[in-house]
Amino acid sequence: MNDKVDKILKEKMNINSLFLNQKKAIDFINSGINVFLIEKTGFGKSLIYQYLTLENGGLTIVFSPLKALMRDQMRSALKLGLRVAAINSDNFSYDNKVAIEKAANGEIDIIFISPERYEDVHWMNMIEKMDIKLFVIDEAHCVSVWGHDFRPAYRRIVEVFEKFENVPILALTATANKRVQKDIMKQLKKGEIIQGNLMRENLSLNVIKAENEREKMIYMYELIKRSPGTGIVYTGTIHNTVYYSKWLNFNGIRTLYYNSKLSAHDKLKVEKLLMENKIKCVVATNSLGMGLNKKDLRFIIHTQIPSSPTHYYQEIGRAGRDGKKSYIFLLHNYKDSRLQFSFINNSKPEPKFYKEVLEFIDSHDFISFYDIKNNIDIDNLKLYNILNDFIDLGAIERFTKNSDIFYKSFHRDNRLNLDFIEKLRDVKISELKSIIRYCSIDSCRMSYLINYLDGEEENICNICDNDKDIKYRINFNIEHEKLLNSFFNKNINIINLKSIDGSYTLTKGIRKSFEECKIFGMNYSDKYYKDSIKFLKNIKWIEEIDFIFYVPSNNYKNNILKNFVEKLSKGLKIEFCDDLKKIKKSNKLSYYKNLEEKKKQVHNSFLLENKEKFFGKNILIIDDFINTGITITEIINLFKKVEVNKIYTFFLSD
Repeated sequence: MNDKVDKILKEKMNINSLFLNQKKAIDFINSGINVFLIEKTGFGKSLIYQYLTLENGGLTIVFSPLKALMRDQMRSALKLGLRVAAINSDNFSYDNKVAIEKAANGEIDIIFISPERYEDVHWMNMIEKMDIKLFVIDEAHCVSVWGHDFRPAYRRIVEVFEKFENVPILALTATANKRVQKDIMKQLKKGEIIQGNLMRENLSLNVIKAENEREKMIYMYELIKRSPGTGIVYTGTIHNTVYYSKWLNFNGIRTLYYNSKLSAHDKLKVEKLLMENKIKCVVATNSLGMGLNKKDLRFIIHTQIPSSPTHYYQEIGRAGRDGKKSYIFLLHNYKDSRLQFSFINNSKPEPKFYKEVLEFIDSHDFISFYDIKNNIDIDNLKLYNILNDFIDLGAIERFTKNSDIFYKSFHRDNRLNLDFIEKLRDVKISELKSIIRYCSIDSCRMSYLINYLDGEEENICNICDNDKDIKYRINFNIEHEKLLNSFFNKNINIINLKSIDGSYTLTKGIRKSFEECKIFGMNYSDKYYKDSIKFLKNIKWIEEIDFIFYVPSNNYKNNILKNFVEKLSKGLKIEFCDDLKKIKKSNKLSYYKNLEEKKKQVHNSFLLENKEKFFGKNILIIDDFINTGITITEIINLFKKVEVNKIYTFFLSD
């Protein structure tokens, strides 16, 4: 180690020496050779580009997929005296513009940019004025279409490397199997792959089978109560971050939730409290993790199986970065795979959209994103993915004109082959099956993950449940049942029908007109439909609703209300549900004067099918009119038993 290197390490970075693979990467970069480094979480990958920036000066551009990751790495670089800035959607446009201009003027050492912001026209115009010495692709698996977090915009950044052929590229990740490595090296054109040892000897991997959600919640509570230090609970949906956080707080475990719906300010607040050990844990989607440089996380719990072993290795790698023993738990049951299969099925739009978009672009000399969007009924994210897929296939190209971005077709001699979309889907399903298999193996769990990632590891970890022959089982008792029931009674938001906050009636005193519709078999008028749509769209909670139900009856007039509610659901773009069934014939309640007799007629009259899919969901129940409230109360109690989150009611008349 020469004097200059020694001085930077000791005086600037406060470390005595580099790991062998850190030194290898630095030497290759200084020789102008691209490097793809695959090293486990906590190895010190970001230290490499920080060192190179201190040594060589100029501008380092870091492409980073998560704002939390940017924030953490900016804090780290600032401690070294480096001048840093970030370009992302959390900033005002003016702030992003100032950061770009400072980078062009040599006033910034490291600039972090999300790949999606790379297409900013001002950035594209200014980048050639920058004194760029190094490109860094952080979480480089996002570049590969086969990677577990593929980001189409990451493919776009490769285009800029062709304009700066003499600037070396440092690609970093903890997770890349041989197929991903091959794909990434194809993007980099040339370079060296450095792969380290992926074994994490201090992580105790454990899998626990839970029969249902109630068992999962008890396991979660008991495991966290007994675990040292702080940790993260990963869950698959935004809703569950809030729901499980409530459950843990209900049991005296100080917990916050973290998901993409939080503001940037609130995310920072949660990260800070966790970093300072002021809370026991955070319940989060996988949006928390890559940006959290907390070395002493002592436990990580997954409440469902993740989508692949690669995802799982990435997420559990956040624990025990200080080298001390940490505990990893995966809670699962046979239903978990449904959520992941649904994610796979939705990750690529239907082929018909690809066909529509391409035909529309082909019919114009050039076209903007918003012109396409205004002519094809598809959401922005799906359209963005389709356009990037077509660019990858060489079917279209993106260009700028008068500071706007446009798309145009390439001439194609042959019919475009979209088979790769199906191939991607097949790979995702194969990955999901591999993590399902992980749950049932009786061999070393860490070795299984490393072998899946094509790592070179023959030893076992000697710390997982299989290696130590540990079987987890909690004896569920009456106290657990009391805890669960008390929580559900307190947190399931059953609406008081007399409360204006949750139960709404469209029009007063016109019950007769709805009864006439039933008598004569007529559908409700368009006026009621339009008024209902207008009314419901103005209610603050309507965007929270997951499913819309109607109150069924057991006669042929049932279809009148059903058709009306189904039409409403389409207008509101909320899923209509026909899983509530009337299973017992009953007389009209008006035949009975005694309240108890009315209740007896309604009791056990309804059946809810496919109960498991409504756990933790928000539902809206619609009926044409309300009188005593006995029927709707019976239905509400039915939903209460399957542990929905919130129930709202809407009536066309009283």
